[in-house]
Amino acid sequence: MAHPTIDPALGPVLARTGDERAILDAFLDFHRANVLRKARGLTDADAARRLVPSLTTLAGLLKHLTLVEGNWFRCLFAPEPGDVYVTSQADADASFTLRPGETVEALAAA
Repeated sequence: MAHPTIDPALGPVLARTGDERAILDAFLDFHRANVLRKARGLTDADAARRLVPSLTTLAGLLKHLTLVEGNWFRCLFAPEPGDVYVTSQADADASFTLRPGETVEALAAA
């Protein structure tokens, strides 16, 4: 018999009675899934298209979120020699800028 699947959007609701870590993990998984769902099926060109005056693109947002998550979890909570915590606006702006060859698929995998 197949096990019923739970809609990932319900994760934060189902975890609301857990401990703080479980709730935070559920919200992080929920938001990761939503961003990835928005990127699914887009071409690299579509994901890199700017639709607002800022540097924000969907591909840039994928890159930025990956860098921010790494910055917080790795550099603040489990730093290793050579890790650099990003603090400047210039670093933050650069985190939205795509380099040649960065694809939606690679950014989503990261």
